[in-house]
Amino acid sequence: MSDFLISNPLVPIMVCVIAIVTTVFLMAYGSPKERRLRRRLEEIMVTAGHGPKSKKDEMVAGKSVPELRNRRRGGATAAGDNRLGRILPNFGLLKLKIERAGFNVSVTTMLLVALGIAIFSMIMLMIFVDLPFELALMSGLAIGVAVPSVVVSSRGKARAKVFLKDLPDAIDLIVRSVKSGLPVSEAIHAIARDLTGPAAAEFTRVSDQIQIGIPMNQALMKSVQRLGLTDYGFLAVSLSITQETGGNLSETLSNLSRLLRSRQQMHLKIRALSSEARASALIIGVLPFVVTGALLIINPDYIGTLFNDEAGHKVLYFSGTSMALGFAVMAKMVRFDF
Repeated sequence: MSDFLISNPLVPIMVCVIAIVTTVFLMAYGSPKERRLRRRLEEIMVTAGHGPKSKKDEMVAGKSVPELRNRRRGGATAAGDNRLGRILPNFGLLKLKIERAGFNVSVTTMLLVALGIAIFSMIMLMIFVDLPFELALMSGLAIGVAVPSVVVSSRGKARAKVFLKDLPDAIDLIVRSVKSGLPVSEAIHAIARDLTGPAAAEFTRVSDQIQIGIPMNQALMKSVQRLGLTDYGFLAVSLSITQETGGNLSETLSNLSRLLRSRQQMHLKIRALSSEARASALIIGVLPFVVTGALLIINPDYIGTLFNDEAGHKVLYFSGTSMALGFAVMAKMVRFDF
């Protein structure tokens, strides 16, 4: 296989270039679904009519008490991020994705980690796979960009899933606090005190912002923008509108809690109904690689024709393209957005 890569260096180089460009684009601008979600959240915030009124308020609104303290201490890191912000496209979105993943690191640190992974991967590929320097460099850069991106994205999705699971309980806690006569700010503080996980961390941040004098509406809208979750945006808009116009807050939030629980039940039902299709896709996708590995052990001369013969190369290209299209179609069939 390595002889095939060395004899045809343009193929893996183009693959690495496409992987790097695609990954950098997704890290900088997000997927189409993320961009649609950001537009919807911006529309929600505009409809609610709340947000920072000045540049100074906007800078303070997005930072809780611990963040303001860390900003005073981390002058060098902040300066490095400011310099990177002038170079990298959509630097704010990169920083936002790191925050959603729950990593308390700067973009500069994340880029240094990516550079370290790229150098380590390049050295390993040159030593163990015997790739030429140019090909190892391109492959190392692709791995260095892809690994942090996948880790940050997976961690962010996992934390968002846990947050949405705890959100109805948080809303019920607000309803009980309001019915007992406590203000909403105290209810938010109770959520930060009684719950655990991402929900407690986010509501702690909102509570800290309220304590330092930021209006609750503004703190909630910045939290919605930070998390990027539509369901959480419903809660923020309900609290903002009820605080401004009045009304039965407990009844509104109770209905919202029931709605969110119904959405979660529907999501679980969809996963149960599509489990057979997802299992079939996994088995069909893994089977060719298992069979290829078994043949490499049992009869390497027989399977080696795919990697050493020109006709075998064409079969590999055609089968790889067919599998990629099949994965894309099956993934689209079993994924529902509601």
